Amino acid sequence: MAPFYEELKSLREKQGIDLEEIHNRTKINLESLQAIESGQFDILPTPYIRLFIKAYAIEIGGDTNETLKQLEHHLNLMERESSGESKRKRIRRSSGPSPKSDQKHLPPKPSRSLRSTLTKILPIVIIWFFALIIFHKIYQVPENTDFGEQNIINGTNYISEEKLLSDYKLEKSDEKAISTISTEITSPFSLKIIPSQSVEYLVKEDTLPSQNFVKKSGEVSTFLIERRLDILLNHTLGIKVTLNGEPLDDIASQPYPLRITLLSDPPILGTKYYIPID
Repeated sequence: MAPFYEELKSLREKQGIDLEEIHNRTKINLESLQAIESGQFDILPTPYIRLFIKAYAIEIGGDTNETLKQLEHHLNLMERESSGESKRKRIRRSSGPSPKSDQKHLPPKPSRSLRSTLTKILPIVIIWFFALIIFHKIYQVPENTDFGEQNIINGTNYISEEKLLSDYKLEKSDEKAISTISTEITSPFSLKIIPSQSVEYLVKEDTLPSQNFVKKSGEVSTFLIERRLDILLNHTLGIKVTLNGEPLDDIASQPYPLRITLLSDPPILGTKYYIPID
């Protein structure tokens, strides 16, 4: 019986689906898709293995529950084999040369000239160490610099979900039906982010894994919303956001994170503004 990942590949080929098509729809890179079909799960990012497999199975019309069960069985088998190999290596090491024979190959003690050289070098290393500390103190960003301003000084600052929870608090939130923004905005929805300065944001589309983007001034990002889109920007200074070409003028400009959530059914736009915790 062929391994389950070969069966998945066979199903995809019978359906006439190209890997490039799956890549375009799921945003999973081709190397990862090829690794799935060849059973090379060890080169996939560990947190995303199950999400990648599930998205792949959905695209080719496979049974996602059965596929995930087979994946778990395969990973457990790989783990047991790896554990057994490690145990065999430990046994081989424990049956190696005796301590007495090892002592014959111990390196000789440092000579007096080597100790003298080390004594001369050590003070220089210490001096360089303290010089680096002093340099850092002189050129570091002042402590009273506003956190948002520090983002601008140092460039973009990636905001993860963990960092958002630990360093920020919700200032205000708003949720409205898209029809109240403009009667011209109808499904399918297309959202664009047009920055006038560098910005980083975290994007979550439907059930796909989150992706981090870094964009410079003028680099436009376009997202097509099927069911749900969630974007966490690290700031909104000079950021223009449009929905189906219509500018969302009520997006406030601030140096702190903003979360934009779009739902297609029902059509709803949600915004959440965050500020640093005092």
